Amino acid sequence: MTTVNSTSSRVTELRADGLRTQSMSAVLCPLCESDHLSATPSIPGRVRCACGMVYMAAPRSISHSGYFESEYSNAERLEKFYGHRRRKRFLRLIDEVSRRLGRTGRWLDIGCGCGDLLLEARGRGWECSGIDCSPCAVAMTRQRGLRTFAGHFPGDLPKSECRYDAISMIYMLEEVQDPKSLLQECKKRLKSNGVLVLELKNFSFWVHAEGFFRSRRGIWCPLDIRTYSLSTIARFLEAAGFEVVTVIPSGLKGSPGLTQLFSVGIAITKRAFSPSVIVIARAEEKGQ
Repeated sequence: MTTVNSTSSRVTELRADGLRTQSMSAVLCPLCESDHLSATPSIPGRVRCACGMVYMAAPRSISHSGYFESEYSNAERLEKFYGHRRRKRFLRLIDEVSRRLGRTGRWLDIGCGCGDLLLEARGRGWECSGIDCSPCAVAMTRQRGLRTFAGHFPGDLPKSECRYDAISMIYMLEEVQDPKSLLQECKKRLKSNGVLVLELKNFSFWVHAEGFFRSRRGIWCPLDIRTYSLSTIARFLEAAGFEVVTVIPSGLKGSPGLTQLFSVGIAITKRAFSPSVIVIARAEEKGQ
């Protein structure tokens, strides 16, 4: 289904999964919906709106299916470069979520990839499900005994999959055309007092550091079309009915003391300066 917004000549399409997508011929800021022509150049390939949101104002050069099928085709490479380090990081995250909730329960990972987070969460007593657009990734997770689904959230999630205690998106919201709608869909599927867990690249770090790392492969995923700061993601979450519970600096390879130092910086300045951030947000109760 296609509709036209006469005030901005924006063309939107309602996809099969229920999320609205925007015609790339009229890209608007995903946060305030201003025309991208009024935005200013930012980090390479992106513009920055007056509201602070940083996004790509041109069509992606690669498809989801093409990128991820090549990314997940080599299980040995994934394990060698990401396995042990990523699992340790996920364990710390899962323990923090369990502590914040005061319980385990049902966990959905959107963009679950090869399932490392779900595997560790299951080991901590969670009942886990995942969804990913890559059939290759989903096949890998099923070989590991995980309950996963191929396709896009929420449209391709079976109706039998209802409410969750925790929903996570790890480096996934950068790829989403309509973050507002996606976050709203997450809230609908969370139980009372449930939490949303996001890990995101942090614009406030990379706006200064990107130039030093530009020759390295992997700083910007080819699929990234959004880049968030702590302030912009907080505004998205508030609009979707979430309250930020805690922000944890991530992307740091140093000691726990370094993480603690960055955490103090967040508490004092209300800004994050680490390469990435983990944001845990609670679904606000109706009537609050």
